[in-house]
Amino acid sequence: MPRLDEPPAPPQAPLARTGVRFLLAGALNTAFGYSVFFLMLLVPAPLWLQLLAANVVAVTFSYVTAARFVFRHGGWRPIFRFVAVYVVLYGVNLVAMQALLDRGWQPMWAAVAVLPSVTVLTFFLQRWFVFGRRG
Repeated sequence: MPRLDEPPAPPQAPLARTGVRFLLAGALNTAFGYSVFFLMLLVPAPLWLQLLAANVVAVTFSYVTAARFVFRHGGWRPIFRFVAVYVVLYGVNLVAMQALLDRGWQPMWAAVAVLPSVTVLTFFLQRWFVFGRRG
């Protein structure tokens, strides 16, 4: 496995190639993250706490796949921006899910329903803000 303290790869990977890597890593991260979230639904706790706990575990896992595999970035320097993006995404996710829950949706299906829009937002925030790649 590549080390995170290696120098970053040359910038400006084509958007399409980066997008494909993002979708592949996203599939893995999503399966992992939602598995953790679905397990958290078994814990008697409020939704906000279940979602927060699942996000902490998933974000930690996701950083490595995004940094190394998707954006070819070495090191831990962007970790704070990465976490900041996920704080924003947590809020977006919580508001969107709560709106669906208020309409009678089950938490599992609400989480699945908001996935596409959160995925697109995640890609562009990571590409532009976290890893500084434009193009």
